[in-house]
Amino acid sequence: MVYVCNMCKTLTNIPIKSQEHALTLCKEDSSMTCPSCKKTSKVVIKRARNDAPTHTEVTYVDDKGKECGFMAIHEEKQ
Repeated sequence: MVYVCNMCKTLTNIPIKSQEHALTLCKEDSSMTCPSCKKTSKVVIKRARNDAPTHTEVTYVDDKGKECGFMAIHEEKQ
């Protein structure tokens, strides 16, 4: 996975050790600290009222509630 920080405009590779580790990165109300700028963001789960229960969006917000980062899948080519 790659953490994309909108605050300092960096990409940081986050090695996933297990399925449980991956799930902790998107657990609602948990926090994520950017490895580059050291600013902390909070995990927020967005659910649209009329969407099917299978659709959720994980976002990372700053202390003012502004979206400040996200995770992306990074596949290494062999």
